[in-house]
Amino acid sequence: MADNPFDSSGAEPLRTERPSRTVDSKGARSPATAAEVSPIRTSNKVTLVILAVAGALGGTLLLCCGGCTVLGLIGSRSPHSKQAKRLAEADGGAAPRDVQRDRSRAVLTEEYYPFTPGSVRQALMVLSIQRGKFEIWTQKEITYREGGEIAFKGLSRKGIEKGSREETDMPITKESSRQYRKKDGYIEIGHENVAGMIWYPIVKLGAKAGDEWERAYFDGGSKVRYRLVMFDTEEFAWRKWGVGEPVDVAVIEMRLTTTLGDGKGLEDFQEFKLGYGIGPVRTKSWRVEEGERIENWSENLVPIR
Repeated sequence: MADNPFDSSGAEPLRTERPSRTVDSKGARSPATAAEVSPIRTSNKVTLVILAVAGALGGTLLLCCGGCTVLGLIGSRSPHSKQAKRLAEADGGAAPRDVQRDRSRAVLTEEYYPFTPGSVRQALMVLSIQRGKFEIWTQKEITYREGGEIAFKGLSRKGIEKGSREETDMPITKESSRQYRKKDGYIEIGHENVAGMIWYPIVKLGAKAGDEWERAYFDGGSKVRYRLVMFDTEEFAWRKWGVGEPVDVAVIEMRLTTTLGDGKGLEDFQEFKLGYGIGPVRTKSWRVEEGERIENWSENLVPIR
């Protein structure tokens, strides 16, 4: 299983009912249904929620790509400008479109992965074991510090067996950290391992829907390829429990390929969503075994308790 580039862990997803508008690689806007999620029980005053979304990002502590969720505010927007109305008329008379939002969804910018020193976030990660027979729920605190450091501190960790309502307390993982930097047109997240600091180009600044970029590691033994799938709008309860708000997101897919000594290869697939003015809000990781897609883990941004 690949390392979690966003090991900032999970969130409380909110059931989304309203349709969203998407922008594909050709610039076409079409209706799209936002991912849905279903909340589950509350235990020890920690509300846990399980993802029901398809696709998302992931990784392992072996080779990963990012790991942070950043404090940010969604800027206020006025959809009633004359220019917005003209755009609406050109789009078949639909409701006035938000010009600022259209501009933000045209290309990938730093606003989709900002870094604000002093910001604190919480996230929930759900690790699937034995094809979902057992799950480990980890809630973490993420702190953004001066110098580009992203620090992760475990708050709670519980094991849950499928079909059982019993929860088992588990040891909390030790604190860890990642590094954030902007270099050569990319926003990169660094992970320290035995080979030193490995940097993953999560965001290609200026990328448009459909664009791809890649990077090789360990003399080509591992390769990571990214693709900006689309821009979308979804609702997240990331600031207050049970209160969702629309967030513009950039949907990015990642494919990690590792070549083994016998010439065979391993692949991990990930999809992550970056919220405009926020950073990572939802991620998911999976692998393919004998043609079957098996989930590794999922995570969401959650409000601070």
